[in-house]
Amino acid sequence: MLAISIRQPWLWLILEGHRPIHTDDWRPEPAYRGDILLHASKSQTKKEFQAAQEFINFYGLDIQLPESCPVGGIVGRANLVKVCRDYESVWADPMLWSWVLSNVQKLPLVECKGQKGLFIAHHPMAGTKLHAIYPPFGEAWSLDP
Repeated sequence: MLAISIRQPWLWLILEGHRPIHTDDWRPEPAYRGDILLHASKSQTKKEFQAAQEFINFYGLDIQLPESCPVGGIVGRANLVKVCRDYESVWADPMLWSWVLSNVQKLPLVECKGQKGLFIAHHPMAGTKLHAIYPPFGEAWSLDP
């Protein structure tokens, strides 16, 4: 299944239902929509947690971040509904692409290496249904583990 790597604590906010989008400076080409695994990037810093908590406090959101989050593997699944620059949310930035997610589900951590861009990953509780397959940078993708 396709996966995207997201840094903590932003992924935690998505998994807990606080943040309906992921923002990034790129979008999938061609326009992929459908099931996607959520990979927690291996690195997490106190600085990022502080910046996220400052953002939360600035907007008056009643959210307290945990001290740490799972990293280095698949921790969730969602449906990628659309990718746009005009999504209206406190979490959106018009200079970045908003990856609008629905049906977000937490999954037990399954360690795997993340990658930039969309990549193939597996999780035993996620199934292997793909709504679209296209190769990144001219490479062929495979469903083999």
